[in-house]
Amino acid sequence: MTKTKTSAKLRPTSPARLLPVAAVIVYMALCAYINYPWLSNADLSRYTLMFNSIIAATGCFALSRRWITSHMGSLIAGSLYGFSPFALALSWYHPLAAVPLAALPWLFCPAAFWRKTHTLAKWLHPNEHSFLGAVTTALLCFIPFAAIYLFFQFCAYEKIFPIPLQQKLTFSSLYGLVLPLTIRSHQPVFSFYHVPVVALVMGGCMYVALNRPGIAVIAGVSLVLSFLDHLGQVSPVTWTLIPLLFGSILAGLGAEGLAWAGPSDRKWILLCAAVPAVFSAACLYLWPGATSAYRDTAALYAAAAALAATIYFLTRANLRLHPLRWLIICAGIGVDIAFSAAKILGSIR
Repeated sequence: MTKTKTSAKLRPTSPARLLPVAAVIVYMALCAYINYPWLSNADLSRYTLMFNSIIAATGCFALSRRWITSHMGSLIAGSLYGFSPFALALSWYHPLAAVPLAALPWLFCPAAFWRKTHTLAKWLHPNEHSFLGAVTTALLCFIPFAAIYLFFQFCAYEKIFPIPLQQKLTFSSLYGLVLPLTIRSHQPVFSFYHVPVVALVMGGCMYVALNRPGIAVIAGVSLVLSFLDHLGQVSPVTWTLIPLLFGSILAGLGAEGLAWAGPSDRKWILLCAAVPAVFSAACLYLWPGATSAYRDTAALYAAAAALAATIYFLTRANLRLHPLRWLIICAGIGVDIAFSAAKILGSIR
């Protein structure tokens, strides 16, 4: 018995257990690269945002493991959430403005993973059609909403205003969905980057096929709240974080789908290529001779279309080559985040 315990203690750690640590290291390196030009004269808000971005990305990585089987897909999801244009725009506000960004993924973990808790799951019998299980999940989904509300109540009591109460989304803010490089100071918008649009489209198709509308309802309600006037001292734009988190996980799921797509999925890959191609053409047609932000946007969308087209031809040739696909996807999204994030930070400083 003693020998067995000793051998178990000396057993080397599984590589899979080290991957979350590797993800944190990647997020730290990405954060340092994005913020490096401004670290020489950085203030408290800059360092606080950097810390919260890393925590947010790690939380999204952990939360996405509920639906994404590959660590690379979860790594992409965390990067898109923690270093999103919205997250970068928070540097204009109070250092506490990024606290909801960091906390939100972790607050959704109880709703996502409680079924994995053996004792509680066995007591509630949570199968797909269990009423008690569905009610438990719904109640746990209120934790993030309650936490954000209490956070802003505390800030109001202490006379701290992380984000102005008048800050909310407008329909003009939705331009950021297509033109993230046009974000300016004091303008947090619901937006993703360019190349991840390919994965986001694929993830959306996969989510529709799953036919589980509950998460989409939560994200939709939150998006509606972000357009309304403030409720209970909560800045409306803060609710945008929930659909942003949902979209980031969808993009990670879509990246996994692209990496493992087979011949029967070619029509969906073509759709993934068509969407950024249309966006690129629209940028060139609607804003000919415009600023470099629009030209860069058109080029990045063209690169996204080329990425999807490459995966389409690999699939058409019945070439799996999963490591090569992951390399193409991660390189495309990583370059886009690094380039675009630096541009956005430069424009909102």
